[in-house]
Amino acid sequence: MGYDKEPGSILSQNDCWVAEAKRYHEVDVLERVKGIPNVVQLVDHWDVLFNGEPDCTARIRDGYGILPEDRPDKRFTNRYHRRLLLTPCGDPLWHFSSRKELICAFRDFVVAHEMMIQQRVLHGDLSLNNFIIHEGIGYFIDFDHASIMKEGETFTILFGTGTVPYISMRILKTMSKNADILKKSKTSINAKKNSINTNSIAQLKLVEHNPSDDLESLFYIFFEFVSKYGGAHGAVAPTWDKTTMPCVDAYENLGATSSLLATFLAKKGAMSESDILIDRVSDYFSEFKPIIDEWRTRICRMESNLDGAIVHDHIFQMLVKFIMKLDDEKPTPLPSPVDPPGAPPGAPSRTGAPPTAGPSLHCSLRLSTLAGRTS
Repeated sequence: MGYDKEPGSILSQNDCWVAEAKRYHEVDVLERVKGIPNVVQLVDHWDVLFNGEPDCTARIRDGYGILPEDRPDKRFTNRYHRRLLLTPCGDPLWHFSSRKELICAFRDFVVAHEMMIQQRVLHGDLSLNNFIIHEGIGYFIDFDHASIMKEGETFTILFGTGTVPYISMRILKTMSKNADILKKSKTSINAKKNSINTNSIAQLKLVEHNPSDDLESLFYIFFEFVSKYGGAHGAVAPTWDKTTMPCVDAYENLGATSSLLATFLAKKGAMSESDILIDRVSDYFSEFKPIIDEWRTRICRMESNLDGAIVHDHIFQMLVKFIMKLDDEKPTPLPSPVDPPGAPPGAPSRTGAPPTAGPSLHCSLRLSTLAGRTS
């Protein structure tokens, strides 16, 4: 976190180590979505310098005198140390101050997502951690795994991307089949002592990740909010535990290969029975049960090929109609901080002057980083 040149303007600094092949990928994506509401905006970016050169993991390894041919791990990927300066600097989305504020944020996410698609950008890795809230407004963040789609094509990837509990059922099913193929291929390689099994590799299915997959992921994220939280500002519902999300429970309790199939089956089972999800909505969000059921039904009909792919307007209109029925709600103020306990009786009192303060955090972040780049 730092401060922009204008007084009181707080920015967010993203410090990351990026694979060499994707060194400027997130910057390219952020340039494409520049100006879209409810998406963080790129202010600046740079390589972190070490001894006047861009810092990277290859330089760190070289510092230990390890030659490339002597490295035990032949799959080494060189990563560059990068910093991105973004605005606004928000809080995690679970800092919402009212139910209406939260659902309005999801409505805005649907609009912003469609505008990103129009710029050929597909986020493709949606989870609870990909959103922030600032002054009551939600924003997309983290575009390091986003895809830039070719004109007229849906983005394809060999094995799928995303955070498993929030991945669409269609992609989970394909990823599970691919995992089984790779597992059988590995078994065959070990048995025959071959280095490659081209027939098995050829059977792998390309996973098409399209906009409707992101919209399905958005539902799973929304459902986790309305089942996990029992109040504003991150107050967890007393009924919450990890078994509330059946697909998360299945994923966390099984091995990597089995978890894909188990997560798919758990998710498909929960989505096919309305009461399984409805019964898990917290009392605080009980008014949201109809929207959960309607959104769930749309996804199930698409999964069963009863309807075409979910489009943004379907979800937007559904959310707008529901929001119009909600009463206005005053934002819940942040709870007052708890005063620290007093000193125990007989404890010695502090004497002398207090310690001097360190450098002001209100200095220009850009100036401080420029100074660091010359060291």
